[in-house]
Amino acid sequence: MLKRRINITLDQVVHEKAKYWLGREGKTLSEEIENFLKDYCESKNDQSISAVSEPEVPYEKTSNTYDFHTAVSKLPIEKQVEVRQFVDFLNSKDKLASKSSVSGIMPAGLWMSDDFDEPLEMFQEYMQ
Repeated sequence: MLKRRINITLDQVVHEKAKYWLGREGKTLSEEIENFLKDYCESKNDQSISAVSEPEVPYEKTSNTYDFHTAVSKLPIEKQVEVRQFVDFLNSKDKLASKSSVSGIMPAGLWMSDDFDEPLEMFQEYMQ
């Protein structure tokens, strides 16, 4: 069954008491609200009122697109900054991965002294 997260506004005292008593019964507030609404809808469908009928369009408009900008804009500003930093991090990873070494970029080549691996005179006292 497809579930949808919604926001509802309740009186604070009602909310706290409902959570307390439902918790003692091992139930959740979401379950009870869902059960109440199911019963309510079923009672409305059982009545034979010709003026009221079920809508012919779906209750939920489905879409395969995800609006990233809208989703980010709903976040608190601190979280928006984190998202931006993460995007910058991902972009920098791509730039580093795309860099490759190019051989032959030094015009004169590389030269190394014949005594390159010989010990340096200034460290003689430490080597004894």
